[in-house]
Parts: sequence; structure tokens; C-alpha cells
Amino acid sequence: GGLVGGAGLAAVLLPPRGRGTASSPERRSMRQRRSELAAQQRQLGALSMQAKAAKAAYSSSLRELDRISTAVHEERELLWSKQSEAEANAADVFFDPSPRWAP
Repeated sequence: GGLVGGAGLAAVLLPPRGRGTASSPERRSMRQRRSELAAQQRQLGALSMQAKAAKAAYSSSLRELDRISTAVHEERELLWSKQSEAEANAADVFFDPSPRWAP
């Protein structure tokens, strides 16, 4: 693996000990890079939270869409079964194969 933890990060970001003074250009540059890194990490955290919220909203929308689709399907099935029943009853009125009189 790569460098992990604070010591590894410090080894990459800090110049070797004994070089430069507290106010040297290298130290100022290092402070600037650390500040930029911290700002980028905060921005990344905010973007991650926004992405998480968007995913949750999307998931909720899909569940609601599925609920609506299921309800529409059930209503159509109910309507079709009622229409079929009505058509069957109408056919019975026009065609009754049972005899109406006894011989």
C-alpha cells in the first residue's frame, strides 16, 4: 500500500527537519498547501453529503413510482375484470341456451 496515516502524510508534505526556518518560503508554501488540502477535504465532504442526499431522494422517488405503477396496474385489472363480467352478463341476456319451456 501507499503512505497511510498522519506520519506518512507529514513525510510527503513536510520538508526534511533542519531545513528552513519557521518563516522560510518553504514553510509558508507548506502551510498554504495544507490549508488548500483542508479546504478541498471540506469541499469533498460537502459534495459527498449532497450525493448521499440525492441518492436517497432518487431511491425514494423510484419507490413512489413503483407504488403508483402497481396501483394503476391493479385498477386496470379490476376494470378489465368488471368489463369482462359485464360482457359475459350481456351475452347471457342475448343468448340463453337453457330451454324456456318444458316439452
